[in-house]
Amino acid sequence: MQHVHYVAQRITGAPSLDRTVAKNRLLGFTKFIAGAAGFALVFWYVMHHGAEPQSGTRLSGYMAVAAGVPGAIALIGLFETATGRSFRQASDYWDNLKAWQRAVFGTLVVLLALIVVSAVFLLLAWTGTI
Repeated sequence: MQHVHYVAQRITGAPSLDRTVAKNRLLGFTKFIAGAAGFALVFWYVMHHGAEPQSGTRLSGYMAVAAGVPGAIALIGLFETATGRSFRQASDYWDNLKAWQRAVFGTLVVLLALIVVSAVFLLLAWTGTI
């Protein structure tokens, strides 16, 4: 089967699937690092300069959005690194699912996110961090 794939690739000139996955993972990792660094910088700035009691400045929704954008880029990069698919490919795959499949998978994703967030908060509470 590998030989048939190689011949079809040579005839059509299509890029190797392994190379595409590797390129998606590298690009995703780059997005993750850049997004995480941007999030850390904005978060640091907001925590040190965004709330200054002497000047009356308080944290606002704009500051949350400023930290959220690089955070979202970091999460997209993490997704691309983990799956080897670009976010657009995953979006196309999701859009082609039937409605009941999207409902089931969407519910599972929300439940998984709830479990992960709950586990993180329980771990932080158990260690006395929060």
